[in-house]
Amino acid sequence: MSTTTLSYVGAHKLTLQQRVLCLIGLLLALLFGPYIAVYFKDGGIPDKFFNFPATTPGDVKPAPTLIMTVGISVLFIATMLLLIVPRLFGFKKPPPIARAAKRKARATLPSWFYIGGIAFAGTVVFTTLHLQRPVWLNDWSLLPLWWGFVLVLDGIVYYRNAGRSLAATATTELIAMGVLSVSGWLLFEYFNFFIRLNWYYPFSGLLHHDKFLIYAVLGSSAFIPMAFEWYQLLCTFPGLAVKYKFGPKVVWPLWVRMTILIVALAGLVASAFYPNDLFFIVWLSPLIILAIGLGMLGIWTPFISIKQRGDWSFLLVFAPTFLFQGFVLEGANWLSVKHLANGEASGFNPAYWHYCIPYVNQMHIFEMPLLGYLGYIPFSVYCWIWFIAMAFLMDIPTTFSLSEEYK
Repeated sequence: MSTTTLSYVGAHKLTLQQRVLCLIGLLLALLFGPYIAVYFKDGGIPDKFFNFPATTPGDVKPAPTLIMTVGISVLFIATMLLLIVPRLFGFKKPPPIARAAKRKARATLPSWFYIGGIAFAGTVVFTTLHLQRPVWLNDWSLLPLWWGFVLVLDGIVYYRNAGRSLAATATTELIAMGVLSVSGWLLFEYFNFFIRLNWYYPFSGLLHHDKFLIYAVLGSSAFIPMAFEWYQLLCTFPGLAVKYKFGPKVVWPLWVRMTILIVALAGLVASAFYPNDLFFIVWLSPLIILAIGLGMLGIWTPFISIKQRGDWSFLLVFAPTFLFQGFVLEGANWLSVKHLANGEASGFNPAYWHYCIPYVNQMHIFEMPLLGYLGYIPFSVYCWIWFIAMAFLMDIPTTFSLSEEYK
């Protein structure tokens, strides 16, 4: 199923050129909305406002409050219940014939599984030992770390999916994911300035500024591939192919979608004025704006099947992908430095990051506050939506899913 096929799922009168211009307009609104807000709020962009990478935290963040802790906890629990026990939310039990999916034939583990495993495990061991040399390995550790893990996941998918995987069957698509992943993540680095640095890189000074920029670009290339590899792996479990297939249809009229889109954009703009109170909006607005915009332009998204058939499979199988990956990311990050008794850290990893998130800075798992992991769920879906949007603009052919159950 190609991008071209997925681009015309509804009866729309807009031409292809008009669709492209509308999508570019949404992207420009994402970029310049908060920028214009800061410009008028402060009478111009403050000096060193876009200082990347930040080595120190931004403004002092509000401490956790009971209402925020309870509110976010309830939302987190509800999200987990939707993923684990969807029948609580009106999903029907799949009929026996739908549940009786056959297990696919197994292939042998491919060579890149072992190459990726050596690269990933070797880098984890090296950074965990906090060795200063070789300096080049510290400087570029993200590449073997994250791409090694991508190859490991892909090898497992290849084994469980009868010799089909992104690396084996859709190599061009995997490369495209890596390229488009860079812009997808740097957009969040950009938004981080407007919420006054919810994360920063205390050891980034170990690298020259220009070198760190290259490092950030290359390292972030693995984010979208990671999400899709987890998705492909989850798709190899037959039960998930039908777990969310018989859910409630959700059809919102145009005025509701337009209202949500405007509110999401307004929230992103307002985050420049209220960076602490609206810190969470940067994880929601890009997803909401692009998903609604793509749907209105007749471009396929994982939300389409919910509207048409009540099939939530695409969305809910993909949603936890970066939650799983998040534990891997945060664990490797935490292990890469020494944690001192006074709460500070020391080490040689220039990519090490630390969080200072308002209202949720408590009960940490690794560096991330426990409630902060909720942000990984919308970020998972954002990875897919961003890839769809960029693939459409650049006319990149893609299958979006290699799982037969989902086609």
